[in-house]
Amino acid sequence: MLYCTAWEQLLKGRLIQDRGEDFIFRKDGRTKGLVECCEAEFKKKSHRVWKNIDAIAELRNMSTHLIMPELGIAYSPLFQAGVINFLKTYTTWTGKEPLPAHAVGLLTLTTGAKTPTAVDLSLKYGKEIGVQVAAIINQVNYQVEADPHPEFAIVVRHQTRFGSGPDVDFTLDELLATDGEVAIIEKARDASGDLLPGQVVEAVNGMLD
Repeated sequence: MLYCTAWEQLLKGRLIQDRGEDFIFRKDGRTKGLVECCEAEFKKKSHRVWKNIDAIAELRNMSTHLIMPELGIAYSPLFQAGVINFLKTYTTWTGKEPLPAHAVGLLTLTTGAKTPTAVDLSLKYGKEIGVQVAAIINQVNYQVEADPHPEFAIVVRHQTRFGSGPDVDFTLDELLATDGEVAIIEKARDASGDLLPGQVVEAVNGMLD
């Protein structure tokens, strides 16, 4: 709900700036909704930012009667892309950052979670709801696989290895720079000179002496 409200308010501000305050009102006096604002600004339904907003708006609409924590596994890549889309769009349109520079904790990336099966969900919620939630998860997963561009969904797949040196980190910026292509990072590491956990305290204390 907060995601959709933020986009709706940002879009209305943009439309008022470009087309005047009267543009955001319907004939009955109510303001236009999120879908109408997206249509006016993005023009094409195929616009990936609009596709991302639309997918999350569907989640908001059905959350009034059906929302399960398991859906977070499927929707996490969409929210990850959506937050970055919002920050980029806000900055482009206003020339300002939406949050103070020190406020960097925007989102936790969810990776490696196991997608529940229809059987798992049916055992937990009953057959009717379990099958329905499983169908939603499958549909979202299909959408993500069909359009893995980072403006629609950011999927982070990774392997964690111990290593040393200044080039160990792989940042999200590097993933986005691939413009939707799969980025495979594999760097062999020689761990023979690394300290064992029990030796770290001794080494640090030696440097402090």
